[in-house]
Amino acid sequence: MLQAPRPSARIREMRAEPRPPRRSGSAPERSPAAEEESPGQPLSRIDAPRLVAIACATTIGLEEIRVFLSYLVWTEGEAVSRTTLGLLAALPFAGAALAGLFLTRIGPRRGLLLSAVWLAIGYLAEHSSDLPIADLLLSGVCVLLWGWFLVGALVTLRRGTALGLVIGSSIDLALRLAFFTVDLPWTSDPLATACAVTLAVLLIWAARGAVFATESVGEPTARRAVTLLALGPWLAIGFLVTGNPGQLMARTGSDFGTIAGAAAVGYAAGISLVLGMTTRPLMAPGLTLLGALGALAFIPLWLGWLGGPVWVAVAATSSAVLLGGALRTFEGPATRPSASATAIGLSFGLVGCLGALYLTYAVYDSVPLVAGLVLALVTMGIVGAALTLMASDTAADVSLWPIRLSSSALLIIGLVQAFTWAAPAGLDRAPSELTVMTYNIRGGFGADDRWDLERIAHAIELENPDVVVLEEVTRGWVIASGTDEALWLTRRLGMQMVFGAAAGDLHGNVLLSRYRVDGESLRYSAHVAAALPRGAVSGIVQTERGPLLFIGTHLEHTLGAEDVRRSEASELLELAAKLRPAVIFGDFNAEAVAPELQPLREAGFADGAGSLGVAGLTWPTQGPVRSIDHIFVSQGLRALTARIPISLGSDHLPVVLRLERL
Repeated sequence: MLQAPRPSARIREMRAEPRPPRRSGSAPERSPAAEEESPGQPLSRIDAPRLVAIACATTIGLEEIRVFLSYLVWTEGEAVSRTTLGLLAALPFAGAALAGLFLTRIGPRRGLLLSAVWLAIGYLAEHSSDLPIADLLLSGVCVLLWGWFLVGALVTLRRGTALGLVIGSSIDLALRLAFFTVDLPWTSDPLATACAVTLAVLLIWAARGAVFATESVGEPTARRAVTLLALGPWLAIGFLVTGNPGQLMARTGSDFGTIAGAAAVGYAAGISLVLGMTTRPLMAPGLTLLGALGALAFIPLWLGWLGGPVWVAVAATSSAVLLGGALRTFEGPATRPSASATAIGLSFGLVGCLGALYLTYAVYDSVPLVAGLVLALVTMGIVGAALTLMASDTAADVSLWPIRLSSSALLIIGLVQAFTWAAPAGLDRAPSELTVMTYNIRGGFGADDRWDLERIAHAIELENPDVVVLEEVTRGWVIASGTDEALWLTRRLGMQMVFGAAAGDLHGNVLLSRYRVDGESLRYSAHVAAALPRGAVSGIVQTERGPLLFIGTHLEHTLGAEDVRRSEASELLELAAKLRPAVIFGDFNAEAVAPELQPLREAGFADGAGSLGVAGLTWPTQGPVRSIDHIFVSQGLRALTARIPISLGSDHLPVVLRLERL
């Protein structure tokens, strides 16, 4: 007897997957551009759940990358070599390559939905955790799941992926602007928690809706999957430049409000142009070329030319458009299944982003790196647009409400910050007696390795200093929470700020003052190769008895680098030569009586706490054994009282000195 042939595995999988439900009622909202583009052709539908799912997952993924890399560096960085650290960091990024096997075994739709649910659960678990090791593991899992989700989206949903990615990065920027550059997982603020829960719930709801409303489509070819490499430079540029308010402020000299408004406009414009690529495919090559020309804006932005906010907006728009051009290969029809190629291509893109970040914090020179990233993104954008020209493509009917909602929220937040931001106004004149403080805050990571900038602010508030210098302050380092700590602290404490960059633009010392302060920064000419570059920050405060110079510093920490520290101490005296009396305070990584600090003593500077007989053991926080944080005062100043407060906000203890200008 003849038997009917058994269906193939692919047919069995398609039968097992639920069919898209029939829609009833009024027709869904359709973009006018799509109607005009293909009046007689059936339009591919990009519905709201698809965009919302990709956008929410991307927002979560970007946040968790910053959490994962930060906790990896600060909990394991001192225990392993840089090579080992890089390999550990690569695990969740390279793990995206396993998504092909995962989706093949359980089915693309089911895999997409499961990865979304697991990502949402992991995100909420990480948000609610206060244990650094748990946060490290959970954030690493979230990064891995985001990669798997993206592969599932590219295989199952396909069209609208680039648009969803751009919307997700815009939501990420909007949240960071709203919370003054602090990511949701770093704060227990009730509003931040509500936003995190909303993201997770929307992700699950939208992923379920997208899976059950999407018809089966072919997967991208291996050749087209190569354009996923564009994710690497696009993500890195967002982390390092266009989505990094601290970097944008440093390069343009603009304040937070101006940068917030400019970046919001640029990101919103990017969403609009990527939407245009989707609804009018014939415009995609031209818009990609326009994005390539717009990438030239990175040059005046980085060089600090006049019109900085304009360059910020154009650069942000260009980055989004180039990603849209690169991923146009996923908007057209495919010829043969290749989930594995998609997974491998995406994993290479994610690892490329990690490699760029690794190099950034290994050499502290971002100029050639950023130029290379922009060039790579331009190249991939043009390649994607060229591949699109060789294949037929149809316009898409896009659900507009997610785009309108995200763009409106971003613009409202950005423009509100632009029109309401004002730096704290300092008082005109300080009294003759002042309280000064030095505190190495270790990038906000405490003795327990937990990042909590509020602990730092609370420790400072308890001492109520007039002037404080903070060392190891970051202004947007991806490996140190991504927060602009100087911005956050000056707003939180209501103090004026002078930032002195030492390693790149975003790591150094900050001088905070309750009084008006005019300042400058210094980068030391001598430093140990492969070690973190050091520097100093100075500021002049007017007192009732005349001006007073404050110089904050952080000297080289390497063992056996006494000659380097002596050279740095000599450069400090060049700053101090501008005005007397003066205070030189900070983390000297040496005892006050160490030979390398002899130049300070010879110039008449005395250890304030030591002159009062106060034992100044400041490191490490728990069971301190070394006195390396000092407040030196010159002639014309008298130390009144000194103390070493107890705080777990860092691996150093602060030093507080009450002094009088004679």
